[in-house]
Amino acid sequence: MAKIWLILVSFTVIWKPQTQATIDSTLVETAANNFGNSMHGISIQFSGRDFLKQAFENDSASLTVKKINGTKMVLDIAEKIENMLNNKVEAVEKLVDAAEQANLAHEYNESIEYKYFNALQINQKTEDGQYLPLGGNFTLTPDDHFNDDVNLTQSTVQVPTNVYNMGTEVLNHIQFTAELDQQFVENYADDPTLTWQYFGSKTGFFRNFPGIKWNIGEDPFDTFDCRKRGWYISAATSPKDIVILIDKSGSMLGILLEIAKHTARVIIDTLGDDDFFNVLAFNETTSYTEPCFEDNDMLVQANANNRELIKESLDNLKAGGLAEFGVGLTDAFELLLKYNETTSESECNQAIIVITDGASKTHDDIFERYNEDQRVRVFTYLMGREVGGAPAVKKMACNNKGYYTQIATIADVDENVSKYIHVLSRPMVIKEIYNTAWTSVYMDSAASDDTLALMTTVAQPVFNKKNDTKKQGILLGVVGVDVPVHELLKLTPVYKLGARGYPFAITNNGYILFHPDLRPKWGNETKPNYNSVDLAEVELSDANDTVKRVFAADYNMEIRNAMINTETGEMTIQVVMHTSNLTRVSVRNNTYFYTFLDDTPFSFAIVLVEPYGFYIVESDAPYFTLNADDEYAPELDKLYGDFAEGIERNATLFRIAIEGNFFDGNLTIARRWPYCSWTTEENKEERKDSLVTRLFHAVLESKLDEDCDADMINHLLFDVKITENMPEYWKSVYSDENYSGYFCYPGPPSSSSSNLTTPTLSSVVTEAWDRMTPVSQNKTEIRSARSASEENIVCVKINNHSATENGILMSFLGTRGGLSRWYNNPDFENVDDFIKSKSETIEEDYYWRAVELGDDRILYSVPLLTNGYVRDPNSTLKVTASTILTFTKDDIGPTVVAALGYQMLWSSFATNLVGNTICDNENVDCLLLDENAYIMFSEDENEVGQHFGKAYLRLMTELVNVSVYEKFTLVDYQGMCSETEKFSSAGSTILDPFFSLTTLVAWWFHQVVIFLVQFSIQDWWYSTGVEAECKPT
Repeated sequence: MAKIWLILVSFTVIWKPQTQATIDSTLVETAANNFGNSMHGISIQFSGRDFLKQAFENDSASLTVKKINGTKMVLDIAEKIENMLNNKVEAVEKLVDAAEQANLAHEYNESIEYKYFNALQINQKTEDGQYLPLGGNFTLTPDDHFNDDVNLTQSTVQVPTNVYNMGTEVLNHIQFTAELDQQFVENYADDPTLTWQYFGSKTGFFRNFPGIKWNIGEDPFDTFDCRKRGWYISAATSPKDIVILIDKSGSMLGILLEIAKHTARVIIDTLGDDDFFNVLAFNETTSYTEPCFEDNDMLVQANANNRELIKESLDNLKAGGLAEFGVGLTDAFELLLKYNETTSESECNQAIIVITDGASKTHDDIFERYNEDQRVRVFTYLMGREVGGAPAVKKMACNNKGYYTQIATIADVDENVSKYIHVLSRPMVIKEIYNTAWTSVYMDSAASDDTLALMTTVAQPVFNKKNDTKKQGILLGVVGVDVPVHELLKLTPVYKLGARGYPFAITNNGYILFHPDLRPKWGNETKPNYNSVDLAEVELSDANDTVKRVFAADYNMEIRNAMINTETGEMTIQVVMHTSNLTRVSVRNNTYFYTFLDDTPFSFAIVLVEPYGFYIVESDAPYFTLNADDEYAPELDKLYGDFAEGIERNATLFRIAIEGNFFDGNLTIARRWPYCSWTTEENKEERKDSLVTRLFHAVLESKLDEDCDADMINHLLFDVKITENMPEYWKSVYSDENYSGYFCYPGPPSSSSSNLTTPTLSSVVTEAWDRMTPVSQNKTEIRSARSASEENIVCVKINNHSATENGILMSFLGTRGGLSRWYNNPDFENVDDFIKSKSETIEEDYYWRAVELGDDRILYSVPLLTNGYVRDPNSTLKVTASTILTFTKDDIGPTVVAALGYQMLWSSFATNLVGNTICDNENVDCLLLDENAYIMFSEDENEVGQHFGKAYLRLMTELVNVSVYEKFTLVDYQGMCSETEKFSSAGSTILDPFFSLTTLVAWWFHQVVIFLVQFSIQDWWYSTGVEAECKPT
């Protein structure tokens, strides 16, 4: 028998007959309304929304709804961030001074013997139980602030494999920088928010504080070289314009061209986002190694994409022809001249880097024509062991303020390439220009559980100020301090931005510093270009057709350009946002408030989302206000006599009161929110335990710790107070009695008896004392039709729904201040505490999706079968329902104050649907879809959680055609594609008559590669590269 499809979309009926069979649309509408009304009644009863709404209305006299001034907020937050970043700069400046003074006091020792703690060797023993020569017993203690085992009194030294760890110059520098330990410790004492502090030496070693055990995993070599890190290069030089000129003549055929390619790649890796470059290859003619740039004929920004693109293009270089240096040098100079006509960003630091196996003459005529003032430095790298063409190549460099190096093998490349950086730094050193460099965001191993943390680094160069060498412009190294992004986010009050609001920051190049949609990892892998994600790639305008897309893109670029140009302003744009791991999409009206961060290359912005994001509710009577002085002493003496005794007593009373609220029922607070800067020991506790202890000490000491946020704590305590009766309400509605009645509780005291009218310590203590006084038994449960107007008694009507019969497992709420409460149905065993894993309240999907849906609407969801998620066949399928509570006063608002909800068995949800609709008809197949077309109900439970378009593409197309759903096409600019390896049948080799010959050739080539590596291995420890230190200029 033919069936009819009945598709319920957010309780709106869409039906499409597959045959001539028909169905009465009135019957369908009635059935949908019955189901909707039934679920609405259950939702209101077990979420407790109306009950909490009544509590807000009863407290409305002491509440104020304020409109957020976005411009003031962004400026206030920016000032806090600036102060924090300035503290980091001050720490760096102190390290610079300490390093330079230590170097002045140090006398170079040619026969030095010096033992130090090598980070790779500490705490390691040989087979006979002896510590390694540069190891020893080094105390390490776990520390959550650093997410590692650390030593907070000493630093450790890391030396890469390509640097001799007992070299004379290395040991001299290690010795004098040991004096930095004292400054490291003092900096950390002055600013406990500091994380890693370090010194990177020009000799290659890396001194890190606090001291740690260096881990290189399974890699046999330690390849970390601080001189190649962005913070080192950026601080050591100003922005650079670089042309790399590669000789691809016939004499470069073979291994020389491979060394040249590798040299070029390493040079490219030393460039950063503020640099511009390109690579030319020449023989009789000159060409760009990357054809994409032929038409532009310009330098390109050295961002991650361009660097990778050009490095890959080097694979296509082929050797042949004659080397016409005149042609190559002329085109290189012309490229720089053309770039100078369009910009003046980095004219003072321009260079041509020549990679060749030799030259027959110096081409002085070309240098006199283009570089008479020697504004462009020339660096030359001679490939191979032959030195016949070396004199001319060396002279090219030395006559043009450059540097000459011979690179005999691939092993020489890493150690010798970076030396051009120190030459470019000479003008800064001689003029003592301290360049404060801030890096783009990067991933560093400063997080627990083997994950990576987002960081930015501030760094400054360290100069040799000894009189006998000062004019030589010698760079000693670079000092740096890491600034984790999560430390910046602590200064952005999430609760003030509300659900769907968020902060972000970008660099002067428009790249994301932090943003909620920055996704640096793909599975367990770090994406290659995560640190060059542009703002325009994450803020996507609502543009579903070409005309709208061009218009909307202009708006996005306008915001981006305004922030890059260090402007302060605001702008509202309709944007389309993807959420929940790219599984859902929504359209929002975002208002951007933006400004710049002084003395940094960063700009900062906050986003407020209409309609709820512009308002916040505040209590006129703060629950916790303390000052650092003793102004309350007279009040306390009057109330309790002796001050010291009184404050101790009051603290005890306060603790009892706070604990009574914090431990009454199931309750938790947002773990990641910075109510205070939690210590390592506090991070091991429940977050509410740590906060209660902090509040107890605050009363005891008459002041709140400086690392605590009083506003955030006040908001939390307000939420604790106003929701304190929710556990009793839930207990009542979950009882076995099935009735229609009232839940009543004591109302707020009259304004004349309020103890919270003045924000003083005595008011807090008096409130605590009042909470210790037994309240009327009405506080528990009153089931009567008592009039709600009776003085100080508030009653809320309870509907007639049985929790157990309806499969209700638990109820929960989350507030804007970060509080979560929940209640488990005692009739069900092993009910998992759903809300415990979603403690961040306004950042959780149950909260912000309910906000997206709007007021007086209820959101239902099931676990989605997306992103590889497979449902455990032994698990119980559940439905989560949530709805928001909004508050308005004096026509100001609305603002969202909480989201409340419950979980129920999917089987009970399905029974309710079938029982209230025509879905029990065997001729009807029913589907229930959510707002993004995910299947909430199907007669086939295996389909629940799938996207309707995946399971029923044709029907999904129909729903789009009749405008039930709107299709959005989004480009994930941060997406990555999996590479599929191709395999051939093993039997195919039997049919290939040349297979044995191919195998033989492959074996022979493999042996040649091994020989070349072995031939170069002697240079791994000591570079045999020949270099020429030209006259310092």
